[in-house]
Amino acid sequence: MDKELAVDNVFLEKDGHANDSKKGLIINDKAKESLLSTTKWIKFLAITESISIGFTFLSGIISAITSNFYGIIGGIFYIVISAIMLYPTLKMFRHCSKTRAALLSNDEHELHAGMQELRRLFKFYGILCIIYIAVAFIGFVVIASVGINSFLSAIE
Repeated sequence: MDKELAVDNVFLEKDGHANDSKKGLIINDKAKESLLSTTKWIKFLAITESISIGFTFLSGIISAITSNFYGIIGGIFYIVISAIMLYPTLKMFRHCSKTRAALLSNDEHELHAGMQELRRLFKFYGILCIIYIAVAFIGFVVIASVGINSFLSAIE
């Protein structure tokens, strides 16, 4: 199996050509190299995000301890955001380690596990994006309603 990497009908051969007896997506050496390079960048992003989470958490703790009521609320908000952002960071680290190990050892199950981590990461960010759009829309409606109400009150 040192000549190919098979992953649920995905085959990697050293020469980049498919064996006629096999069907599926072919991952040649260039694609494998690209995936390995991508894991390095994702790991870099995961490390920088971990550092950001640490600073955000530390800021939240300091704010909650040293501030008035609004500072405490803000500090708690920072701590909650830090906790939420741990999930995608963990998924990035897991994707990198599993995908890299799979590509270096030609382990199809480990590659599948790495891709599952990536799928979960993007699913999380997709849900977060939907929540952001919904909150922004609600905020727009509230601000527009207040503005229209103020305008109508002013002309009476």
